[in-house]
Amino acid sequence: MVEVTRSNFQETLPLVQQVIDQCSFFAIDSEFTGLESSSATEKTLFDSPEERYIKLKQNAEAFTISQFGLACYSPQQQDIQSNKYTAHVFNFFLLPRPVGNLDPRFKVQVSSIEFLCQNSFDFNKYFYGGIPYLNETIEEELRREYQMKLKPENIQDVELMDHSGDRLMAIIKEWRDKNLILHQQSCLDLKTNPSLSLGDFIQQIHAQFPDVHAYVNADGRLIVKLNTRNTSNNNQEMNWANTIQHYIGFSHVFKMLVKSRKPMVGHNLMMDIMLMYNHFYQPLPPTLVEFKRNMLKLFNPIIDTKQLCVFIRKEYNVLNDTSLSEVYKQLTSNQWSLFSLCSPDVNISNSNIKKVTLFHEAGNDAYSAGFVFLRIGHFLYINGKSSREAQPAPFATYLHLMKKFENRINVIRGTIDYYYLAGPDPPSNRPKWFVVTPRRSTFLPNEVLHHFYQFGSADVKILSNKRAIVAVSSRGSFKDVVRYFNTYKGLNVRTYSKFWDSDKTVYTVSRGAFYALSTTLALSSTTGIIYGIYWLLNH
Repeated sequence: MVEVTRSNFQETLPLVQQVIDQCSFFAIDSEFTGLESSSATEKTLFDSPEERYIKLKQNAEAFTISQFGLACYSPQQQDIQSNKYTAHVFNFFLLPRPVGNLDPRFKVQVSSIEFLCQNSFDFNKYFYGGIPYLNETIEEELRREYQMKLKPENIQDVELMDHSGDRLMAIIKEWRDKNLILHQQSCLDLKTNPSLSLGDFIQQIHAQFPDVHAYVNADGRLIVKLNTRNTSNNNQEMNWANTIQHYIGFSHVFKMLVKSRKPMVGHNLMMDIMLMYNHFYQPLPPTLVEFKRNMLKLFNPIIDTKQLCVFIRKEYNVLNDTSLSEVYKQLTSNQWSLFSLCSPDVNISNSNIKKVTLFHEAGNDAYSAGFVFLRIGHFLYINGKSSREAQPAPFATYLHLMKKFENRINVIRGTIDYYYLAGPDPPSNRPKWFVVTPRRSTFLPNEVLHHFYQFGSADVKILSNKRAIVAVSSRGSFKDVVRYFNTYKGLNVRTYSKFWDSDKTVYTVSRGAFYALSTTLALSSTTGIIYGIYWLLNH
């Protein structure tokens, strides 16, 4: 693995470009300075897809990437039958830098810093060697700022209403001599009489003053500059261009990845790609729809290995856990090698490391995500085949088997399981919410929390001392709650209804509901009543 800081970034860039060009796919991971910028952005089971995006947007705008991992995977051509890959792994330390009028600010969450400390994060390399970066919007602002600095200072406007070329020559000579003596870098802007032949006059200027450059601008004005300024200006332009390139920094790598159009892989990617978008591309758009559309223009396909792991765990019951570290450990075990014959093997380029032991380092986690992607792809390929039929498969086969998982970005504790970047998000398959009311006059919030937290992951929204809404994460928990409150009589618990329990929904739906109900009643009294009540309760 190549560790990259500001000191070796420029010399490493050609290698990064080379391995991106040659790879079949790349995997990424990042470490952040925080996860939740305030209590208002904490994830809950009540979040709609749009609400969750807004929360994540606020977090991505508040925090920054402290470490970015990149692993580029290429099949070893001489070992096609042995199913071997080479992974070129890079671990970049990133830190925004002040430049011009730009003085970046970002938040730090103490729990995230403690987490990095526990996982041996090198803060000296981060603060002293962090590579700068800019998104395109800030880059353009910086270029405009430097262009303003390149404009000539002390421009002199001279109104000349006579026809005398001698008078013009005298003014130019006086201006030239003054600039040479004072070492000034100004220019002379002359508004001349239209009857003067400027073409001939410019030739006279160049003949009399070889160190002066004269020309007519788009507005028909005569501009006069010292030639010595051209060299100085070129040097200034070169210095400022180099400065901008330096501060673009890691964004060069981002642009290489975008340009490559190679598949991008990662584990639990949503926060990673939002931070990448905001800090290396453009400020995050205000809506989820815009973000999804723009993200696909940058990277397509994107494969989130968290979704792969959730699927094969549920479908084939072969994984004990879906966290990246646990999945990697299981897929590198001897038991898995016997279970999934001819699985891909990976060598880390320029390294004698055979297994990853340091998790939550961005480079190693990027490598692990790519490794998991290959091994699960092979599992899907070989599943159902006999040991005699087991054989290596080309990368294109694995990618084809992943087609249904493309552009599904995992959602943590939300109303949906994933965002689908290429179209509408899936419907929610979470269990219904519960509405909790007291049997006596009021209840205490802690009473509700005490009863529901015993059923695992649950979120409680206390609306008043007489009403609360509870969301549980799984259908198993939902059934446990129902069984428990069938016998416990201290609280009234029922399932949530949009019509009865949402004030906003009661108003907007009830008008349509009244029309639907009255129309149905007119058609059939008995059937209409039954259907109308059913419609009201389920909408």
